[in-house]
Amino acid sequence: MIEVRPAQPEDIPALAPRLRAVDCRECAAWGRTPQEALELALLSGGDAWTGLVDGSVEAMFGVTPKSLMDRLGVPWMLQTDAVPYRAIVQHAPEWLARIERMFPKLENWISADNHESGRWLRRLGFTIDAEQTVIGGEPMHRFHKGFQHV
Repeated sequence: MIEVRPAQPEDIPALAPRLRAVDCRECAAWGRTPQEALELALLSGGDAWTGLVDGSVEAMFGVTPKSLMDRLGVPWMLQTDAVPYRAIVQHAPEWLARIERMFPKLENWISADNHESGRWLRRLGFTIDAEQTVIGGEPMHRFHKGFQHV
C-alpha cells in the first residue's frame, strides 16, 4: 500500500542510504550527498512529502522555489528501488496538479541514465531536452513544463 504524508526530518536517515544509484549520482552531480540533498530540500521553503510503501519510507518528493516572482519551481524526487513504477504513474498527476498551483512553471535536471524517471516525466507532460549537459561529471538533460516558448 502507498501512503503519502508531509516530509519530516526523521525520514531522511531512513531514506538517504537506500536511494537508487542513479539518484545518488544526481545528488553527487550537484556536489551533495543524498543526506545533504534531502536536508536542503526540506529547508528550501518549498513543499515536500514522503512516500511510504507498506509503511516503509521509500521516497521523498516536492518542489523548491527557484523564482517566486516568475512562479518558477524545481520539482524533485528521490527514491529507493522499492517504489513501484505503476504507483508513481497512478499518484503523480494529483501531486503534480498541487505543485503546479503554486508553481505553474517547473524545471530541473535528470541524469541521462535515469530512464524510468524520464518515462514518467514524459507521461506527466514534461519536455525533456535532447541536448545533454555534463554537470558534476554526470550527463544530464533539462526537463521542464509550463513554459510558452522554450
